[in-house]
Order: sequence, then structure tokens, then C-alpha cells
Amino acid sequence: MRKRVNRILLVTILGCIVFISAKVYAGSFFAGNGHYFERILIPANFTWHQCRDSAIALGGYLATATTLDENNFICGLAQPYTTFLGGTDEISEGNWLWISGEIWTFTAWRAGEPNEAFSGEDYISLGPEDCLWNDSRNWFIDPQCFIVEIDSIIYQDTIQCDTLYEHFEGESLSPIWQRFGGADSDVLVGGSWLTIKSITNGTPEGPWAMLSLRTEFIAPKDFSVHISFHYDDAAYNQFRVELLDESGTSIYAFRLWDSPQDWILNGSVPPTGDCYQEHPRNYIPSDLILSRENDTISFTWSDTTHLMCQSTAMIAYIQLVFGQVITPFTPVSIDSIYGFAWPQRPILADLHFGISEVPSNIVNNCPKIVWNYFDCADLPQDSIEIAFGSDSDWAVAEMWDPGPVASADTFVTYAGAPLIDGETYYLRLRVHNGVVWSNWYYTTFRMNSVPSVPVLTSPPNNGIVNTTMPTLYVQNSTDAENDTLTYDFKIVNHSMHGSGEPIEDSNIVQGNDSTGWQVPVELNENWRYLWWGRAFDQYEKSPWSESKELWVNAVEETPWPFDLIIPPDTSGNIVFDMLPHFVWGLATDPDPLDMVRYTLYLALDSNFQYVKIIDTQIPPEENQYDATDSLFFGTRYWWKVKATDETGRYRNSGNILNFRTWKLGDASGDWNVNILDITFLINYLYKHATAPSPLKVGDVNGSCIVNIQDITYLINYLYKGGPAPKIGCAN
Repeated sequence: MRKRVNRILLVTILGCIVFISAKVYAGSFFAGNGHYFERILIPANFTWHQCRDSAIALGGYLATATTLDENNFICGLAQPYTTFLGGTDEISEGNWLWISGEIWTFTAWRAGEPNEAFSGEDYISLGPEDCLWNDSRNWFIDPQCFIVEIDSIIYQDTIQCDTLYEHFEGESLSPIWQRFGGADSDVLVGGSWLTIKSITNGTPEGPWAMLSLRTEFIAPKDFSVHISFHYDDAAYNQFRVELLDESGTSIYAFRLWDSPQDWILNGSVPPTGDCYQEHPRNYIPSDLILSRENDTISFTWSDTTHLMCQSTAMIAYIQLVFGQVITPFTPVSIDSIYGFAWPQRPILADLHFGISEVPSNIVNNCPKIVWNYFDCADLPQDSIEIAFGSDSDWAVAEMWDPGPVASADTFVTYAGAPLIDGETYYLRLRVHNGVVWSNWYYTTFRMNSVPSVPVLTSPPNNGIVNTTMPTLYVQNSTDAENDTLTYDFKIVNHSMHGSGEPIEDSNIVQGNDSTGWQVPVELNENWRYLWWGRAFDQYEKSPWSESKELWVNAVEETPWPFDLIIPPDTSGNIVFDMLPHFVWGLATDPDPLDMVRYTLYLALDSNFQYVKIIDTQIPPEENQYDATDSLFFGTRYWWKVKATDETGRYRNSGNILNFRTWKLGDASGDWNVNILDITFLINYLYKHATAPSPLKVGDVNGSCIVNIQDITYLINYLYKGGPAPKIGCAN
């Protein structure tokens, strides 16, 4: 009986599934993940992309070092060469990924790396001297190596071709054989024989004179049945092998009589012609082969073919008939019967859903179904039939049923009605080898549900954090499949501080009710930031959440310095408005969202011993004040401002200014009232000299006109005890 041994190597790689037949992989085995690794030497200037593609062609992928132990194992294999690893940030600078899709958690960067020292350093190389990583360009100048990693290996060491469908050797009789005639005790199993006995009391015509065993013939096209038996040489005993159609009608039969004349083949045709022959029996046959191949039936014993007949009839059953005609003793003992058929049904195995797809969590809404095809007669696949349903009732395939399709491809991309996340679907598939269909392959799969978007909880929107490395919290997401969830976070400075690269982290393990992530680098004091979160169920990531803003205020600071502006320092000049306008610079508080309020101080001495607090709640955006209480005439004042923030921290103005108010009657502006003021007015009125400034200071009698009467009024005040000067109103 023919046997074929196949070893099947199943390799999962980024972008495809590769099956390599008849290969036992001889690479180095790493127990940490059950993968195989092999070093491949490469010439100078061999690129990372060439290494990646070569690894795929070899049935694997460019090795990924996802743990310290795996990294050291790869490093040992590479010695003494530098090797490329399957990590790159060529898609997004600084966002390193494994080409295998594995989670990026472990790193082994050399100090100062990655540093993008040259443009295009987007690929990881591992150095043999310290087993640490460097970000490298797309090629090695010197000959080096790469490591190919084989994800998983499935061996089917003994695929039994020409399968033994029915076989018994004395101690076992296949239960699918059916007995016709006789009772249970008629067939005794024991020792090395299957013994057929009569239990009649010497009555040759009794109901136990013959006994038949029949089984369904599994492969109705071509077949071979081998029968090894012991023949008890007694007169008129019979052994017969019959082939029957589906109705049970005999098509062909081989019959051996216990007589010296002949053995006879006969069937539905008359005992004449090519399919009927008689031969003298001068020995007892013990090994009989009944077979059909290419529509030719042949009967052979002792390795000699004695008769061949043509038949295209469909054979459904094989039946063994044995028993006695006259005497009640055992005529035949059967050593063994086995049979096989060809072509056998093709075998459909190792069905997968695309790349790294798990049947319970299919991500692709048009999944790719991939399988492995075997045929013991080496017949190629010529057709497939696939169907998708929403239940296991295949009377109707609700989702997709394209019917039989001529194809040698061992993959199909789903093209039916839209598959819905969270729903379970049913699939059946069979293949054809040009002669017969395989059995249906049935399976189910579930479309993965994307986890819900996490809700950002802390800090609240536009909140203030008191550390430069805050912990951000999200309310845990939900997932319909209850998959293990992890979370991604990112934070970036607000555009008010210019452009900046986001700080990101992924695969943060979920907490009990909420999940926190501490920003791994220090944020800038007093800056404004935006942050996001999203959930990952190990198959798909949710959309990013709505952003929230935060401010960093790790250190409370006093308001920034500021100076007084108006009125200026006028120790030599005079302020004529007794309700003056005060203006000072803005005292900005660097702490975010902290506001300052101003206090205006007005004093009669430079030490501010005699001080009046004008206002303590001047708003931060109003760095000015209009006096509401009139100042005194002829008085010198000193003034300053204090800026106080909401934490009580304050800063005084950087300068203190002083000014003098107008003395009534001081027409000349020298802050004295005397004969010089009379002279000043005479020169103005009669000699076209400089006018009083402002004009109202010359209006000493309050008539709103500056004329000779003001000169007379001032003379009477200075020298005759007249009334004091009044507040002028001349324009």
C-alpha cells in the first residue's frame, strides 16, 4: 500500500501566508516564543528592504527583538556581525514599529540613540559588541548579516495517502460492516483469525449455512481490496467477493469453490466472453487482490493477474460472502482485509483568516480566507466552493454564495454582503481535484468590535496640574468581546507655544475603573497642552478621544516686573489736574490662569509713611486709574503700584515717581507765588511774552479771562492782604 509523508511548514508573515512543503526547518529554536531563527550573511551595501524581502522569501520575516532574552538570543546568532532587525520608523519619524505587528514595548537603544545622526536613519541595527541598538540608514557599508524569524511551525508528519479505510486483522472487525444472516454468536473474534462458523445441528440447509459482511464503498471510482485468508480444503465450500451498485445489485463477483475443477469470475454478464474464465485449481489461493484502475477490473492472487475486465459502473458497496453448502464445519478463516481507493478526496487543512487574524476577532471586513491543499495522488486543485451564512442552516447562505468556481488559488477574498462588527458568521468550504470534492470544511468566525472611545477624566478640561510630569486618566472603555484592553496616550503643546512633536505612549495596561499614564518627560512650566486617549483590544484601536487642555503650573511665581508711566517724575514740573490720570505697565503673572490686581499708593513723603491707598482691586486688564478724590493744591506727592496674584504673591512697581500739584496764583510755573508771577502776567499781556501754561493759571481771580484785573488781584493778595487766588477757568 502506498504512503506519502508530507511535512508542512506554516509561516505567518507581514502581507501573506506562505506554505512550504516537504521541509523540516533546521534553524535555531528560541524557547521564549517558540520561534525559529537563522542567520543569513549579506554582501556590502545590502539594504534593509532587501533583507526584509529576502526574509519573506525564506518563509519568515526580519527578526524582531521584543524581549531582552530574545534580543540576546538574536545577538548571539549574529556574532560577529551587525544585523538588521525588523523595526522601523520610516512611516512616521520617531514612531518605531515592528514589521510583524507585535506590540512595541521593549527597547535596547545604545546611549544617545536613536539620534537620526544622518537623514534616513529609519532602521534598527543590532551591534555584536554590546547587543544594543542603533538607528541606521538603509544599508550596511560592510558585509554583515540579517536574521530571519519563523513565527510558527506546524508539522503533519504522516499524512496517510491511500488511506486504509477498512481494516481488520483477527482481533477487530470494523463496526461499519453489516452482517446478513446468522446471529451474533455466528461470528467469533479471537486469536489471529476471524472465524466463520455454522451453528446449525448438521443441517446444511439451515439459516446459518451462509454469512455475509457488507460495507459502503468509500471511493466509488478506482479501488483495491486485499484479502488474506486461510482456506480449509473441504468439498463444496465457498468464498465470494462481490461488488454492488447503490441499489445492492451485484455487478461483479469473484467466487472460489472447494472443488478440483476451477475458480470462476462472473457477474451481471453471462458466463462467456472476456470476463469469464475457468482455470484448473492445482493449489489453494491465499492472497487475493480485487482492484479497478482506469475502468479496468483485475483479479490477482500470488502476484499474478489472472483476469481483467472493463467497467465504468459506479460501485457503492463491497460484500464478502462465505459459508458451507453441505457440511457444517468452518470453510474459511480470514487473516486480514484492507482496502484503499484513489483518487481519494483532496484534503483541505490549516484554514486561516488572512494575516494574523484570529477567528474570534476578525478585523478586516473583507477577510482573506487562506488554506492548505493536499492530494495524495498529486492531482491539482481545479475548483473551489465557498459559502458564508449568518447561521448554520446551509439551505440558504445569507451572506455570500458564489457557487463552484474554477480556481487553483488556495485563498479567497470575501466579496459578499457587508460583515457587521460584533456579529458571528458561518463558513463552509470545499475543494475539487478534477475528480472528486473534498469534504466540507465548516467553521465560524466573529467580526471584532472596536472598543468604545475612552472618556478623558483627569485633569479636567483647561485644568491646571502642579507637576511637570502629570498623570493623565481616562475612564475605561468597553468591548463587546471582553477582550483585554490597553490604551494609547498622546500630548502636544498648544500652538500658542509654537509647533511641537507629540509625546506618545501605547499599550498602557488597563486599571480597575480608570487607566492612568504618567507623561514620561518633563513638560514646560506654564505651558498649555492638549491631550488625547484611545483604547486597543489587541486587534483594533478605537478612534482618538476628543482633546482636552491642561496647563502646567508646578511652581507658583510672582507677577513679572513692571514700571510706572503717567504721571512721570515731575519734581521740576507741575500737575495742574487735581484728578490726575495714573498709568503703569502690565504686571503679567506667568502662572497659567492666574490673575493680578493692582493697588495704587499715594503718599506725602518718599518713605510712604503718610500714605493713602487709592484702590486695591484694579482689574488686571486696566493698568490705569483716574483719581476720583481731588488732590491738594500746592502739594508734592509720591506714588507706586503693587501687583498681587491670586495666591497672594506680589510685586511692587520697579520705580517710585513723584509730582507736584499746582499752587493757585503761580502764573510763572516755578511753584512760587510772588512778584515774578505779576511780572510774568504783565509781559504776557503787554509785551507779547510767553503765555501761562495752562492759561487758567493766569486767571487768578476766577473770571475765566486773563487780563489786567488778574494783575491787580495778585498785587492785592501779595501786598495788601487781599483774597487768595482762585481756581482759574480760562481756556
